[in-house]
Amino acid sequence: MESECVKMQKEAEEEFGNHCMSRYQKCLWDLIEHPDTSSAAQFVSYISMIFVVVSTIGMSLNTMPGMRIIDANENSVEHPMLALNEAVCIAWFTLEYFLRLIGSPKKLDFLKNGLNAVDVLAIIPYYVELGMSEENEEEEDSGFKGILQVFRVFKLARIFKLARHSSGLQSIVFTLRQSSRELGLLILFIGMAGLVFSSLCFYIEQDADSGYTSIPTSFYWVVITMTTVGYGDIFPVTGLGKLVGTFCAISGALVMSLPIPIIVSNFERYYCEQNHNNSLKARRARIAAARKEEENARFSDWGIQSVPTSPVQHHKEENLVDMLRKERGAALFKSPSSVLQLPFPSSPSPSSTRIKNLEAL
Repeated sequence: MESECVKMQKEAEEEFGNHCMSRYQKCLWDLIEHPDTSSAAQFVSYISMIFVVVSTIGMSLNTMPGMRIIDANENSVEHPMLALNEAVCIAWFTLEYFLRLIGSPKKLDFLKNGLNAVDVLAIIPYYVELGMSEENEEEEDSGFKGILQVFRVFKLARIFKLARHSSGLQSIVFTLRQSSRELGLLILFIGMAGLVFSSLCFYIEQDADSGYTSIPTSFYWVVITMTTVGYGDIFPVTGLGKLVGTFCAISGALVMSLPIPIIVSNFERYYCEQNHNNSLKARRARIAAARKEEENARFSDWGIQSVPTSPVQHHKEENLVDMLRKERGAALFKSPSSVLQLPFPSSPSPSSTRIKNLEAL
């Protein structure tokens, strides 16, 4: 257990340098990136989640005809309240991104991170649309309207911002990444079975006018049959075609059930590991608080006032010997006999017992 705590502590170390702004950079990074470091960081995380949900709801309502208005030129435009909601949410996303970029200890790794790329894709479409909105006529003539529609599709990327604040979504992403081999095997099975059954159904149902106009169309029917969706827009009408469809459905149930247990096992293993790491972090925080309490109790037993460490002077903090020389225990360093004059604690402090109980867990 102790080795796991040390390993996790080494992985969590982040270098911010020794410059004069390193303290503020670390505080900003913990505030934006690590919600478990303080109550303020948790509050910022909740605010960010609220903005993501509100912006997604506003984006969905903006597509409803009843939520749009007609301007003086008889054009359908978005409602002013929804436009204001979009502007406020994008302003928050932009501010959050640049604050995280400023507080990041490694700027290059920050820019290459996938979740940060999602943040950029969620911000850019608004500014592109804002820059092109004042040139509507030129957009229609030069074809910029189609490009604008493509950028509007990128607005969906803001939904993936929830993965930054949801451990469940992070577990799903990790599971898909670790199960890429099994997913590739599943796609291979479906592709091979699709080619076989689609070819059979096409040649069998070709003269029956049942909708199997080509092998790709038949392949579409095979996929929705093997995945047990069954839209019903295409179906065999001949006896031999129905027999092929029966075997297609049975093989789909078998193919889909083979890699699913492996994927579920990967998800369960990662989820349990994540919960274990969270419990280790909480246990380490309790031990650190108990050690600090025990240290203060020992200082008080010796008649020494504990000096709180300032984050600004973290690299210049005094050692225990220098601190003892400045307090009433300085007589200890003048003569060996002065040791007998100092009141030694007769029994262990309650905080020491608490630490032993925590370490025994």
